[in-house]
Amino acid sequence: MQLSSLLGLLVASAASLASAATVQGRIAANQHLPDIHALPPTTLITLSAAGVSKKTHPGPEGRFEIKNVSEGAYLLEVWANTHIFSPVRIDILSADEAAAIAAKASTDEVTVAPEDIVVHQTFRANSFSNKGAKLPYPLTLRPSSQSSFYIPRESLNFKGLLSNPMLLIMIFMGAMMFVMPKLQEGIDPEELKKFQESGGAGAQIASNPLGALENFSMASFLAGQGGTAQQPKGPAVPIKQGGGKQGGRR
Repeated sequence: MQLSSLLGLLVASAASLASAATVQGRIAANQHLPDIHALPPTTLITLSAAGVSKKTHPGPEGRFEIKNVSEGAYLLEVWANTHIFSPVRIDILSADEAAAIAAKASTDEVTVAPEDIVVHQTFRANSFSNKGAKLPYPLTLRPSSQSSFYIPRESLNFKGLLSNPMLLIMIFMGAMMFVMPKLQEGIDPEELKKFQESGGAGAQIASNPLGALENFSMASFLAGQGGTAQQPKGPAVPIKQGGGKQGGRR
């Protein structure tokens, strides 16, 4: 009894080992990684699925392999501190599944050989069943970008400064200080006197540009009161009237 159980266990183990696959690939250079040796030694390659996690490190030339991978769908990712790699989906197929897929893809003119390892592009933050383009096997992985942990300091943006309403008001008031005296030189004195006597913010700026700028109030300007600060009015004080004593003797 025990011998038959042991033989069954050995047969099952041999069958699982026979169906297990070895995932092979390499990390190649591109414009983001001109030299493959620039990858840090902490670079890690993971192959994960539900309840399964396998890890390995790339060799000196960027080659790697993960052994004893059973049938199923896996997510392969490359973790590097200096570069970002896109994840890929790896399907380890049984002989029957590979033959069925090859027969479906074959035509009368072209016969597709069965593949026990199929690789597809996949996308982060998407359903794992959302397969992208099919990729060649053995794998050739290249970084999609370099990791950036610093935000560059913004340079002086004159366009952004000119879009500031406070700065525009200051520029306008400063220009009025220099332009108004020039305009007054060409105005008839009598017309200028009438304009100053009419009052208002324009008359104040024309008569005293510097004083008008000092008395400028942003709150009053936005409220439509001409931009001149209003002096608070105190309570009325009764005025005593004199006139001598009342009710005196005649």
